[in-house]
Amino acid sequence: MCSPNPQGRKVLFAASLVSMVLGSIHAFSVFLEPLETTFGSSRATVSLIYSFALVFLTIAVLFGPVVYSHLKPATIYVLVAFLASVADGLELVWIGNSLVFGIANGLGYGFGLQFAARANPDHKGLAMGVVTAAYALGAVLAPYGFEVALAFGGFFSAMMTLGSAIFLINIGAAFLVAQSGVQYSNPKTEPSVANLPAGRIAIIWIAYGSGVTAGLMTIGHAAEI
Repeated sequence: MCSPNPQGRKVLFAASLVSMVLGSIHAFSVFLEPLETTFGSSRATVSLIYSFALVFLTIAVLFGPVVYSHLKPATIYVLVAFLASVADGLELVWIGNSLVFGIANGLGYGFGLQFAARANPDHKGLAMGVVTAAYALGAVLAPYGFEVALAFGGFFSAMMTLGSAIFLINIGAAFLVAQSGVQYSNPKTEPSVANLPAGRIAIIWIAYGSGVTAGLMTIGHAAEI
């Protein structure tokens, strides 16, 4: 098996960086108490922010391919940078964190998985595994940075830090993928897709969703556990 090409490695590196910073969405449990204090809300009400974020994240992953095929890779990362960085304003925390950040998260993560695989056609499994691992790593590392930001300036400071990090990393990723010259839609690297019946695809989605929901909810509330 041949080694990954240099341009494919650039795409994989960019996708992994974006995936890692987007994985911070699953470190939500760090914000439970600060949000309860800030808004004077119950744990159940505050937890809905994360729950709804997962819903919109899933929708974005599901319909993301419609967007991926019509925009350049660099444009997608710039779009994710804009959406995710403006999503963290506390004034619109429900719309921002749940809706906008959830959609940006799904677009960035789903695109990174597919683009990394297409850019490294001889190492698709490895590329997707690295991007997925980076996403999980982001969820593990983010709480440490969030705790420092919370201690320094509270929830506002943490959200500003997160928004800035997401914006800068996505702009950097846009530059890398533009420099690589790799396109999302390339006939030579286009993956073969089985013509599965719609009913079977729905069953696969239900099975996958059932398998990951419990884990995600545990991760999202891990700080209290």
